[in-house]
Amino acid sequence: MSIAEEARTELLASLQDFLEAAAVEPYLGTHKNESLGSATLEWRDGALVLDVGEFQTEIRARVDDDRELQYLIWEPPLGGLPVELTEDDAGRPQLVLARVPSNTHLTP
Repeated sequence: MSIAEEARTELLASLQDFLEAAAVEPYLGTHKNESLGSATLEWRDGALVLDVGEFQTEIRARVDDDRELQYLIWEPPLGGLPVELTEDDAGRPQLVLARVPSNTHLTP
């Protein structure tokens, strides 16, 4: 098995079968970034969906090597990009697209 096939197999094995709507509910809605514009995180037909206007993609959850829940953009063109659902210093929910220069923060 190639390294790529091995990585794919590990990723698929780490995916959660479902997301709980209550766990992501505080983060649903439109988030804004001065450079990137708006992105909407919504619960649609039992799936978490990121809509940035030009494209929509499902967000899937996986358990990482530290047994922590991690969110990933699932479909192209940004498939595999980590997404953090976190709070800013004031306690407001925010969506962070990781591995984008300077971890791009989108706030409501």
